[in-house]
Amino acid sequence: MPFIRGGELYKIFKSRKRFNEETVKFYAAQITLAIGYLHGKSIMHRDLKLENLLVDEKGFLKIIDYGLAKTLPPQALSKTFCGTPEYLAPEMVTHSGHDFSVDWWALGILMYEMLIGVTPFYNRERKLLLLKIKQSKVVFPDKNKYKIDYSDDFVDVVLRLLDKDRSKRLGSNGDAQEIMAHPFFASIDVNKLMNEQVEVPMKLNFTENANESGFNSKFFNSKSSAKDLCETVLPKANQDKLKKNANAFDQFAKTSRKI
Repeated sequence: MPFIRGGELYKIFKSRKRFNEETVKFYAAQITLAIGYLHGKSIMHRDLKLENLLVDEKGFLKIIDYGLAKTLPPQALSKTFCGTPEYLAPEMVTHSGHDFSVDWWALGILMYEMLIGVTPFYNRERKLLLLKIKQSKVVFPDKNKYKIDYSDDFVDVVLRLLDKDRSKRLGSNGDAQEIMAHPFFASIDVNKLMNEQVEVPMKLNFTENANESGFNSKFFNSKSSAKDLCETVLPKANQDKLKKNANAFDQFAKTSRKI
């Protein structure tokens, strides 16, 4: 796999606290097109978050971590409870069955987070976080008080992506095309964006020697536990499968070295 030198978008986001609306639009459009491509192949990602978005040398995004991705037939529903708590859709929390629209919910969470600086239902207590996801409305902070500038189109697209009724959620009926048709993305030339022919709103500076500054440093610490490395929720049955496969790989590696 290629080395994506810019590292996680999360690290860039944390260093800048928040992005302006044009930068959010640039990133959101790429996420939409990429997820739309996956959906066209009947694949749900189910773990979209800043940590799973890498930035290449040109400033364009790459979506990673398909550990929770799943193929889903048309009109079918999945009832697996998985993902990262802050980005979970209401139907995931209630175990009522989810489809491709969980990715569009996550997109709405990401857009809000990138511009406002925090996820809309954030709470340190997981139970309260999940309760807010199910019941609370999305609230936008006072522009003047917090010195955050955002447009009416931004508010509208986020609210429509974060509709708790998945059947009414933006993207649930026309997928990526429906989302890109929203006025918020009117200034985006899709063809130029896909061919990386647009100007990147935020250019990164690289040192001559690559290091882990753009990545989660815990991944470079051999003493880190699995719990430290990932907050993604994964069913125990799936965890057992991963452990079993990991052991099998270790045995294969040992045998290969002997040969």
